[in-house]
Amino acid sequence: MAIVKAVKNGKNSLLEMINYLFNEEKIVFAYGYGLNPHYAYAEMKFVQEVWHKTEGRPYKQFVVSFSEDESNWLDLNSFCHLGRTIGEYYGRNWQTLVVGHDNTNHHHYHVIVNSVNPVTGRKFTTSWSDLR
Repeated sequence: MAIVKAVKNGKNSLLEMINYLFNEEKIVFAYGYGLNPHYAYAEMKFVQEVWHKTEGRPYKQFVVSFSEDESNWLDLNSFCHLGRTIGEYYGRNWQTLVVGHDNTNHHHYHVIVNSVNPVTGRKFTTSWSDLR
C-alpha cells in the first residue's frame, strides 16, 4: 500500500524544490493543474504576489511512495494515472504540480501545492483526515 507523507518545508525554497523535482536522472513525468509544469515557479510566485501572500510557507509538499514490490508490478501507465488522480484532487482549488520519480527502488510522486488559492487568495490548510 502506498505511503503518503506530508513533508515539512525545510531549507528548500520553492525554486530549489522545483529544480530538484525536474532533475533529469529522476523524473518520469510532470503534470500541472492550474499551471504549466515548466513554468510552475513563476506561476505560483505570481499568484502569491497578486494576493500579497509572499510571507510564510510558499508551498505544501506531499510525497506518495510505493514499496519495492509495488514499484515492480506498477506499470508506467498506472503510475502516471495515479499521479494524475492525485493532482486532479488538489488541482480543483489549488495550483498543483505532480512529479513522478523512479530513481530509487521505491517509485514515488512529489506533490507541490501552492499555499495561496489563485481565486480566493486564501492560504492552504489541511489535516490528516484530508489525506485519507
